Amino acid sequence: MTSLTEQYLDSVQAKLVGLDAQLPALAAAASVAGERACVGGKVWALSDEAGFVSELQHRASGLMMVRGLPGGGALPLDQAISEGDAVLAATQNHDPVGQGACLEALAKRGVHVTLIGSADSSLRSSATAFVDNGLPPGTGPVLTFRGRSVCPAASAINVAAGWLWALELANACHRLGKAPVFLVSGVLRAGFDRNQQHEGKSFHGPGEYQVSAAPAGEKGRELLAELLRCFSSIRATEIGKLAELGAIAATTIAAGNTVWCASIGHNLAAQRDLDGDPGLFHLVFPEQRETPELSDGDLYIYNGYYFFPKEELSAVRAAGIRSAWVMGGKEIETIYPHPGEIHINAYWRYGDAAIHLPGYDVRVIPPSGVVTTAMLWLLNAAAADAMED
Repeated sequence: MTSLTEQYLDSVQAKLVGLDAQLPALAAAASVAGERACVGGKVWALSDEAGFVSELQHRASGLMMVRGLPGGGALPLDQAISEGDAVLAATQNHDPVGQGACLEALAKRGVHVTLIGSADSSLRSSATAFVDNGLPPGTGPVLTFRGRSVCPAASAINVAAGWLWALELANACHRLGKAPVFLVSGVLRAGFDRNQQHEGKSFHGPGEYQVSAAPAGEKGRELLAELLRCFSSIRATEIGKLAELGAIAATTIAAGNTVWCASIGHNLAAQRDLDGDPGLFHLVFPEQRETPELSDGDLYIYNGYYFFPKEELSAVRAAGIRSAWVMGGKEIETIYPHPGEIHINAYWRYGDAAIHLPGYDVRVIPPSGVVTTAMLWLLNAAAADAMED
């Protein structure tokens, strides 16, 4: 029998494969946005789930030019948005009436709007272009646990589609001879200085890079392949560790103790209290200065980036409790596991950048936002598996 953990992985991979069929429409819409950006138009991100905007805006390996619309794009719209701009929007059906009014108002202004969501979304007709995430309207829980639909997938798939759009936008700009500025992870030695140097710039200066364009959709398929490599590698090598962790989580919960799950990343904090959360973990977000109150018998899970957090690691080890550390970038090992620790490879590479653009100096587009978001629910699925035994 296929475990819930495997079912979740299989579902996410199937939805990513489904995005391949969306690439022609997605690349066409992104090309319009890129053409507008090249002649001075602004590029915005909008969603009824805050994590999507946070993920696409001012993000390591992402485009500098993307601006976030606050409040899910609720009316009244920012007067700075005007004809000639482009918006990338996503929906999880949290506020279809309000978001629909916003999208229609944008269209009336002459803004080009690309919407990512369910093919059955009532908002589909409000957008200029549409990308199907392959899920029903809502957060897209894909598992059944104790009679409930749990473990959402829409957040991860919407973000994946968003990065495909950003990549194809950049490729469209290259076609016109302009090189958009991409940020670099500030954790890397040169990243902070490079980002400071280009802060506030949508494009590099004329002649700074001799970029060239790939055929539409080609780079998008490279990104999908990289995301699928991460998930297929997790399925091939980490299922045993996930099962071990799930069993510890189930025992912890049965004993009345707490499973803490600390998550790092732009999209993660917005996962709290989503429809489909099975409610097994107590989520904390260190980037929001949330600190767990650890007790004997608790379990601590860190769903993080590619560097170990010294304070959290020291605190958990000092507390003497079981822990799990889910990290990408494990080509560079910095921590030797202690007894009672489980270390899980999330498989995205050190530097968190997946794609080479011809003529550009750094790789771009971060897999981590997709993988860590899905990993949160994958960890829940592992615990649910053990609780169903």
